[in-house]
Amino acid sequence: MMRRISTAIIFLLTCCPRLPANEETDHRVRQAQEELDVLTRVAETVTNQVERANWDKRVKLAEKTLAHAKRLVALEQKQKNFASSREMSVHEDLQQVVASIETDTDNPKRRIAEHNARIRDLKNKRAALERTIAAGTGDRTYAERVQLDGCIQNIDAEILANMLRRDADDLGVRLATEAQRIDEMRRSVDVTKRITIRTLLQKKEAIAFAKRNVEEFTLQRDKLESHEQETATSLALASERFAQLDEEIKLLGDQLQLERPGSILKRLWKSDSPQVRRLREMQERARSEKTLLAVRVKHLEAQALALNLHLGLVDQGIELFHCEKRFTAHELSVARGRYLRYITAPFLIVLLLVLVYKFISHIIFPRIFKQDHLFVARRLGTYTLMLLIALVLTVSFLEDLKAIATVMGIVGAAIVIALQDLCSAFAGWFVIIASGKMKVGDRVEIDGHRGDVIDIQILRTVLLELNNWLGVDEPTDRTIVIPNNFVFKSHVFNYSNVHPYIWGKVDIILTFESDPVAAKELFTKILEEETKEEFEKAQEAGPMMEERYGKRRTDYKPKIHTVVADSGLVFSLHYVSHYTRFAETRDKIMERCAKEFYLREDLQFAYPTERHIPTPTT
Repeated sequence: MMRRISTAIIFLLTCCPRLPANEETDHRVRQAQEELDVLTRVAETVTNQVERANWDKRVKLAEKTLAHAKRLVALEQKQKNFASSREMSVHEDLQQVVASIETDTDNPKRRIAEHNARIRDLKNKRAALERTIAAGTGDRTYAERVQLDGCIQNIDAEILANMLRRDADDLGVRLATEAQRIDEMRRSVDVTKRITIRTLLQKKEAIAFAKRNVEEFTLQRDKLESHEQETATSLALASERFAQLDEEIKLLGDQLQLERPGSILKRLWKSDSPQVRRLREMQERARSEKTLLAVRVKHLEAQALALNLHLGLVDQGIELFHCEKRFTAHELSVARGRYLRYITAPFLIVLLLVLVYKFISHIIFPRIFKQDHLFVARRLGTYTLMLLIALVLTVSFLEDLKAIATVMGIVGAAIVIALQDLCSAFAGWFVIIASGKMKVGDRVEIDGHRGDVIDIQILRTVLLELNNWLGVDEPTDRTIVIPNNFVFKSHVFNYSNVHPYIWGKVDIILTFESDPVAAKELFTKILEEETKEEFEKAQEAGPMMEERYGKRRTDYKPKIHTVVADSGLVFSLHYVSHYTRFAETRDKIMERCAKEFYLREDLQFAYPTERHIPTPTT
């Protein structure tokens, strides 16, 4: 029975779905829960009391396993939360490192001044000894020269010891200053401050500065370690030599103290023989060298102590700048996240503006404007969209623009000078749009070029050419591109400004034999009949001139002027017509005149003729 139940349990556990170990973090809890459920169901099916007790024990063990898994998962989650809360750790690390650095700079500065004064005195003393050696080189014994050389070496060792200690104090002052700067930087971090590109660049520069300081201090540490090894070697050799001199002095003293009476050394001692003098000289030289060496050992120990202090300060500096780099890198990461979240709003606004413009341009504008007006509306809408986008970006990045305002001003002045025509063209576009004196669809004449305005861009205006070799106001299908700065340099004739009806003239020359009164009556009739509609519309458009310029023309009626010319009588027929039908109206008048003259004999067109008058004979 037990075997069957165990087999069933193993089968159920095998069939239970298991999550991969690398997926959910609580898969162990789920697995333990599933095993507990299986064991509970099996235990409920057991009827034997003894077996039921065993299964209850297994269920309790599974419950303990489940509880243990839950505690383990909770502990891992706490560790992850601790790792994720790195911000507080970075702040605390930097604060602890800054607190461990001595911030007092008065005492180190005082010691630096003392070391500098001592170094000057030692250098003066060394120079005096060198002058003394140079002045009496031939008069001194070997022992005296060795003594002087030893004094110079001791002075050099003391100078080096003072220089090392001064450098250590100087580094301490620098670390104190840097620690105060970093602490102020840490305290001045404002989470509510608006993040700009300048802020991000400053943080990147701070990281690079800290990295350079770490590299500088690391290189300095390598040099100091090498110097420390050399000093340790020198100190070991000096200590060894000091011990040797102790032993040598003792041996020489033993030889000079005659323990056995009547000995040869005693007689030499008493007789002050050369051998005794030689032993005395050796003993004195050894004692002198020991005295000098004791001073040198003292200075070498001071050098080692200064190097050790210097190394400790260098290690503090490396740790300080490492912490600064980590802290600034963390702040840069946080600032980048905030900046990305901040710039999301303006870019969403820009996207919304673009979508709104697309909707207005393709849905609303076609319902309001037609043909050329639709094109102009879309073009102005595009410019308005660009202006709004520029305004949104300027307001959003105003702080960054302020940071580069000076540079932008200088660069802008240089650009204006170098591209003055381009800038004047842009200014001309602004004048054209703002003044409304010219728009798409108008018929204009600029610098002798006549055409219809088909596009007004930011830098140039495009005309569809008229007349030219055709001799009539019909398009040649050529386009004329004119920079917009023409508004400052050229005269612009607009055929359609204020209202579209303009005056025209047709000159008709009649012979001197034609009846001028009949001709004028006929021409008046033709103008009244053929241009009646045009004059009525022109009369209706007259108030537009008064509204714009305060002046109104009321004499919209046909006019005829007569001039006597060489070939005949010139009748100037003045009429009005819409600027787009100017040639058509003129053709109607000319065709009507030709038709009427064909039916009448009293009116004849004049043309170049020759008249021969015979000379009378006498």
